[in-house]
Amino acid sequence: MAIRFYKDQDKNDVKRFKCAWRRWEKEAQSIIRDAPSVQVTDDIEILVAKSGDGEIVGVAVFRVFPDHSCEIYSLGVLIKYRNQHVGTRLKKAVMVEAESRFTGCRITSTVHRRNDRMNKINANLQAVVEPIPGDAEYLLTLVEARLIK
Repeated sequence: MAIRFYKDQDKNDVKRFKCAWRRWEKEAQSIIRDAPSVQVTDDIEILVAKSGDGEIVGVAVFRVFPDHSCEIYSLGVLIKYRNQHVGTRLKKAVMVEAESRFTGCRITSTVHRRNDRMNKINANLQAVVEPIPGDAEYLLTLVEARLIK
């Protein structure tokens, strides 16, 4: 599996990317599918994970800010590739990219409480997890990029 930045030739595959089968996954899938359209105007960046045969099997949508922070807006993996560490590799790739720009970059993401796979990835990355005030469904996660070195 190779991870690289999105290219224009990926547009159709990303716009059709299917990673949702649970209710809370549908929003993440929508963000991924819309990302090629907002990428240029909103400084959004996209990483894609490709299988050996060239299929896009994972996508991360994020933005690195000048205040040494990074937000992952969405991270999704094709259902048939779950439990193969694609999500972990994508999150670490975002962390490496953010850290390469700003030492000590802090990466945040919002994760549904029931998203066991992403919550496990965040726990393995020593993320600080906090409830979002007024939102019983989602958690705010914070991980420091330097922790992956």
